[in-house]
Amino acid sequence: MNTTPNAGSQTDPQAPEHELERLLQQLRSADVTLRSDAAHALGKLADERAVAALAEALCDSDEYVRKSAVMALRRIGGVNAMEAMRAALADRSEQVCLQAVKGLGELRDAGAVEALIKVLARRERSLVAAAT
Repeated sequence: MNTTPNAGSQTDPQAPEHELERLLQQLRSADVTLRSDAAHALGKLADERAVAALAEALCDSDEYVRKSAVMALRRIGGVNAMEAMRAALADRSEQVCLQAVKGLGELRDAGAVEALIKVLARRERSLVAAAT
C-alpha cells in the first residue's frame, strides 16, 4: 500500500485538476481567509494554469491575499509569473513588494531591473536591502 502524500494524484490523473478548480474558486471567495489560503495552496500545486488567477489576486483589497499570491507566483515561476511579480513591485504594501523583490531575485528576472530601481526610491529598509 502506497502511503505517500501524493499517492492519490499518481493514481487519479483528475485529482490535481479537481484540486486546481476548487482552489481557483476559493480564490474568488468573499472570505479573505479562504482567498489567502487558496493562493498559498496554489503555490504548493505549482501549476502554471493558476498564474492568471494569482495575477488577478494581486489586486485584492487584502494585503495578506496579495502577499500569498506573490509567494505562490514565486513558487510557480515562469515568464508570466515574473511579469505579475514585476507589477507587484508597485504594491502599496511593503510586505507584498518585498515578496515580489525576493521572487524576482530568486528567478533571476533581468527584465525587472527598472522596476527594482523604483523600489529603491521607496526607502523602506527591508525593500532596499532586498533589492540590492
